[in-house]
Amino acid sequence: NLIHERFQFLPKQPDSKKRLITIGAHHFLKDQNTIIKALSILDKQLKLTIDFVWIGFNGWGGDYENEIKSLFANANLKNINIVLIPTANREEIVLQLQNSDAFVFSSLSEGMPVSVLEALACGLPVFTSNCGGVDELINDTNGAIYQIKDYNKLAHLLLDFIEGEKQFDNSLISNNVIERFGTEAFKLKITKIYQEYI
Repeated sequence: NLIHERFQFLPKQPDSKKRLITIGAHHFLKDQNTIIKALSILDKQLKLTIDFVWIGFNGWGGDYENEIKSLFANANLKNINIVLIPTANREEIVLQLQNSDAFVFSSLSEGMPVSVLEALACGLPVFTSNCGGVDELINDTNGAIYQIKDYNKLAHLLLDFIEGEKQFDNSLISNNVIERFGTEAFKLKITKIYQEYI
């Protein structure tokens, strides 16, 4: 996979509150219910208010806004402000990622998830389900992997991050993934493949 140059790390304002983000269509394979359950546990342990942003829940067509608002209403969150963005173009996604602190991913099955790569390119640590492909990307320096549907573990990982128990070097996260999946790296890989047949 290739990461476009527009996905890059820009330092966030240090005095702004923590902001978690996910990107993905509302679908059972994306399993955002696990995220909502984790947020519900996290909410009860927070000592400060944070934002949670969900981009692209209408990305595969349909209109799920009322359904999703109902899910969050039932979760009865007190310390987590929910920001819902039905669809977004690439430029809007870049800005949202650059203004966030961590990326949350909950898929049941993936190949090599592009949204995870793009979040890493923007310097975000990624907390992801073990959905496939992510074990080639995520380690202790750029996030953590939890077992599929384990919302208790996800809540624990997010709390440690928010409270500063686990910290990350955002610039290093970005540089490492761009070195592997950026435009220049992609060109080199493709050139090497074609040279083998010349």
